[in-house]
Amino acid sequence: MTEYLHPRKLRRRFGLTQHEGEWLSPEEIAAVAMPHAPVCGVYFLISGREVQYIGQARDVDVRLSQHWKDGKRWERVTVIECDLKHLDLVESAYIHRFQPPLNGRQRGTGRIVAPLKEAQLYQQSRAMPNTTPLPSTHS
Repeated sequence: MTEYLHPRKLRRRFGLTQHEGEWLSPEEIAAVAMPHAPVCGVYFLISGREVQYIGQARDVDVRLSQHWKDGKRWERVTVIECDLKHLDLVESAYIHRFQPPLNGRQRGTGRIVAPLKEAQLYQQSRAMPNTTPLPSTHS
């Protein structure tokens, strides 16, 4: 995740020189710039201490900007990077476990909506090598 620092903290952390005022020079900015690449994964929108929404994206930054334009607001974001082929499994596991209030619900039943139902989730997790199967909530 990107870490945002006040110019004074940036200067201390990276041993940059003090300039007049609080502005960083273009050279200082370039010296501490990190490469950017799209992140594929499952993301958690958090307000206070509660996970409000869980989603998945091939490019999390693009998806978060779409949410922001649509009026969703949050205080913090956490991302679990994972392969595209595991997005549905990882997202579904967390949605069923946390039941976030802003994720969709089925009309009539009010049950949480996720890419995989709990029974499918359990079956897929059992088939994955080198993993502990997820506990089933079905008997």
